Amino acid sequence: MASGEGLNLTAHEHFMRAKAEAEQLSIAAERLDCGANLLDFGVNVRGGLAAGLRLASICMGGLAEVAISSGDRSIWRGPWIRVSTDHPVRSCLFGQYAGWPVQHEKFFAMGSGPMRLRRGQEPRLKELSAADSSPLAVG
Repeated sequence: MASGEGLNLTAHEHFMRAKAEAEQLSIAAERLDCGANLLDFGVNVRGGLAAGLRLASICMGGLAEVAISSGDRSIWRGPWIRVSTDHPVRSCLFGQYAGWPVQHEKFFAMGSGPMRLRRGQEPRLKELSAADSSPLAVG
């Protein structure tokens, strides 16, 4: 089965490109006191479709083409997103899939992105021997 090795590094390259284009994407970049870099794609800033497409690409480690597409308006009237990749397991399952429960007191969310490979705790990732020892984590 495919390895997740290096996925955080390629995701980080895409993250840094988005950070450099923060103004054009209507996103915000911040360095936290702990040293982590944070990009806000639409929580406290405008964000938008271009920002969402870029976030999807980052989470998939740049291994997929993500684009706005047309679809059946009887199902959904909003924009449709098309994802194309030659690496579905690495980009989708190892990358963007939200499989890490993150909770503290009343807060709960599902963590996604290649950072899950660094953590290495999800049963499905263990079953597939998926891991990434990169020095960075992106999610």
